[in-house]
Amino acid sequence: MTNFQVDLDHLRSAASAWRDASSALSQAAAQADTIKDSHKEIKWSAFQDAWNAQVEAAKYVSDRLTEGSNEAHSIGSVLMHVANVYYEQDSRFAGTLIKLDGGQ
Repeated sequence: MTNFQVDLDHLRSAASAWRDASSALSQAAAQADTIKDSHKEIKWSAFQDAWNAQVEAAKYVSDRLTEGSNEAHSIGSVLMHVANVYYEQDSRFAGTLIKLDGGQ
């Protein structure tokens, strides 16, 4: 049962890493939003097309980072759920074996 517990610990660790990645991606998306939303009050005249392209690029980056954040969080949640289900089933199975062995 020790090896199984170690595997569950690794699964939980991976879930945590995916959730951490989700947070980092969310922070990056927020930073991209600041680029997109900055300097709207300035009249860029000759550089307006270049500025508009930068705003569109920042919006695209922000949208993809948000999408990645949501997916990373989902992966982390699924991994944690799987680890918890495996742990619960293994605990029940171990309890059943102990009862069959006359331990209770």
